[in-house]
Amino acid sequence: MIYVMGIDGGATKTICLLSDEGVLSAGLSGPSNYITIGVEGARRAIEEAVTRALKGCQGIQRVDVAYLGMAGAEGPRGKRIFNDIMQGLGIAGRVFVDTDAAIAVAGATACKPGVVVISGTGSIAYGVNRFGERRRAGGWGYLLGDEGSGFDIGRRGLASALRISRSC
Repeated sequence: MIYVMGIDGGATKTICLLSDEGVLSAGLSGPSNYITIGVEGARRAIEEAVTRALKGCQGIQRVDVAYLGMAGAEGPRGKRIFNDIMQGLGIAGRVFVDTDAAIAVAGATACKPGVVVISGTGSIAYGVNRFGERRRAGGWGYLLGDEGSGFDIGRRGLASALRISRSC
């Protein structure tokens, strides 16, 4: 039996699914975007999600493959950080790291070309064409953009409320 672990991590939560031919268990934890919470915070969240997923499958202590789709994994530094975290856990034979936006496109299109627009804690538009080329708009974090994200909408709402309260 081949066991696969999939991890989706972002600024709000981290979820880990453990499967063979179907989903066996899931583990949920807090945010794992190292850019906003630091590498140690990301490691703790990933470890917690993985531990919870493994706990749901008595006897499984190691998986053949782990595939991570993580906020902050766009460049080589992010990929290395998440790969190092998984290597440190020592629970996967092979580890692959990609962005959370890339796995969203793959999930939404059944691995065909397409585009997703994500508005969660952050925001990004991300696409893959028929040649496998990737492009993005946004997704630069709350300081540099993420227009239309939950963070942006909340910040604008609070700013408007403060302006109104000063005029009363």
